[in-house]
Amino acid sequence: MPDGRKIEYWNESAYYEFTMDEVEALENTAEDMHRMCLEAAKYLATGAMGDIGIGRQALDLAAESLQAGDMDIYGRFDFIYDGRGGPAKMLEYNADTPTGLIEAAVAQWFWLQDVFPEKDQWNGIHEALIRQWKKLQFRTGMSTLHVAHSEAEESGEDWMTAAYMRDVASQGGLDHHWHQHVGHRLGPEPEPVRGPGQLHDQHHVQAVPVGTDDEGTVRAPPADQGA
Repeated sequence: MPDGRKIEYWNESAYYEFTMDEVEALENTAEDMHRMCLEAAKYLATGAMGDIGIGRQALDLAAESLQAGDMDIYGRFDFIYDGRGGPAKMLEYNADTPTGLIEAAVAQWFWLQDVFPEKDQWNGIHEALIRQWKKLQFRTGMSTLHVAHSEAEESGEDWMTAAYMRDVASQGGLDHHWHQHVGHRLGPEPEPVRGPGQLHDQHHVQAVPVGTDDEGTVRAPPADQGA
């Protein structure tokens, strides 16, 4: 905390308990909101509300991707939900820099096994990610995933998220290249790197130049601004 106090990040005693009807309603809400967000993204990509802080070039790339129906892998909704029959309402859809993946897909599942082994959990994230990577491979012919993170990010969250995505992609049948350092070559020449992902906001990605040095090595921006 700003005053130096420390608080627990993970509370072992807190959990939400849902009925099957509530689970199905929330699943439907998430699917509906995802479709609505895609429609909103298509509208924003036209430039109708300006460059929204990411620039015209990024909007053009987004419009091209949305028009082509390029696959997404995952995103994170933040909902507010009263559990009393009212609808869930979206606070945020983080589909560009979604973290919290380890906690959601792995940690809380093992927590359930330790605390309530007789119960079930509404948690299919791990299996869904493997299916999505398999689907991406089938649709695009992609065979190798390039996974990169920066050592300059000191909390370990980027490393854990990147490592976990490498793991589920491998289980989905993809080979991978693991890149650990800022400025590391992102692909063997002359093979281009296609479809890289990032854990940094697009307005940062667009603001910092990325190019090759005299040796043909791709140089990435600093960790607090980079792709």
